[in-house]
Amino acid sequence: MKIILYPEIGVRFFCQDKNASTTFEEYFAARTTTQLVHWDESTLNFRARFNRSRREVLAGQVEIEFSIVRNTWARIASLYHMLHQQVADDTLHVWFSRMRVPLIQALTSPAPFRNLVEFICTQRDEGVDSHWQPQVQGLPFASEKFHILRLETLATDLKRCGGELAEIDVTALSHANRTGNSTQDYRQLYDPGSVELVRRRYWKEIELFGFQF
Repeated sequence: MKIILYPEIGVRFFCQDKNASTTFEEYFAARTTTQLVHWDESTLNFRARFNRSRREVLAGQVEIEFSIVRNTWARIASLYHMLHQQVADDTLHVWFSRMRVPLIQALTSPAPFRNLVEFICTQRDEGVDSHWQPQVQGLPFASEKFHILRLETLATDLKRCGGELAEIDVTALSHANRTGNSTQDYRQLYDPGSVELVRRRYWKEIELFGFQF
């Protein structure tokens, strides 16, 4: 997970990959001059040369801190579309270099989605890539200033949070990194076995946020 502190506006963002995180990073970057970033060292997307300490980023005083969550099955489907396109175009991002071989094997197999789900769901929490890191991992649930926003009800949730977030017009956001299959019903990719694999792997967030397939 990446945590970003925007001290000028008193906002701390706990970024969840495949949950519009880049869209919000671009929005805030255009409105601030200072961003303090911490990459969680337990994830494979750790970037040492840009990294601030977790203590420094969490110590900054804020008016609001938030994270965006998404239906687990939809998030995995979005990840599949992104990776499948990158493999087809031979543009698999350097982020995935440590797992390039198993990803390519899964995504070029006769059952690419099922095999990707099996690969993801056998990964341990420690060192897991942030693109399929559990959405409850590393969040400050005990903080009174922390808000969970749902991607599916983002406009309403932003208004509910108030402050800086209430000023964001969802319809005007850039929707960065959207794939060409973003409008496809994610359920079409699943069979009963892959539904259950995801349910077992991500049961904590599914129960906590009440996600339904």
